[in-house]
Amino acid sequence: MTGPGHPAPALDWVLVVLLALLSGGIAVFGVFFLPVYAGSTPLPLVIVAVGIGLAVIPRVGYRLTGQLFAAFLPVMVWFAVTVGLFLATNGLYLGVPVAWQGWQFALLVGVGALSAAASVGLLWGDHLRAQIHARALPSPAVTGSDGTTQPGAAAEAVRKRPGDGGYWS
Repeated sequence: MTGPGHPAPALDWVLVVLLALLSGGIAVFGVFFLPVYAGSTPLPLVIVAVGIGLAVIPRVGYRLTGQLFAAFLPVMVWFAVTVGLFLATNGLYLGVPVAWQGWQFALLVGVGALSAAASVGLLWGDHLRAQIHARALPSPAVTGSDGTTQPGAAAEAVRKRPGDGGYWS
């Protein structure tokens, strides 16, 4: 999304990579702060922060680039880091896992996955709606080089764009 007052696309992708790293950091803190207790009551409030983060970060990535991959990348990083920490074993105490493997972890993955799926799914719907709307718009007549008018030629050019990547463009 370039234009006046908007940074270059390369800077947008650098920001998307930083958002993906932030998402990985959210995964690390989310997993490590799961076993928080208030007295004898488990209090995994970090799950709320993870859910909010995974609802907002994909939207920021999409608004920066206008591509769904930029929205999906932070979600993939969060999921990979979370599952990686779940599967990793502790190097110092071999029988002890790195991640908390109780009901809190299942709740963390469930809330994170649902929040991310809702965010990316809504963005995908908006993206499809915009593509369909752009292709369905009537276009004005275009005057050819020989002076003849060709009604709807601009709409045909939009419908048959070279390099149209489909849903993920």
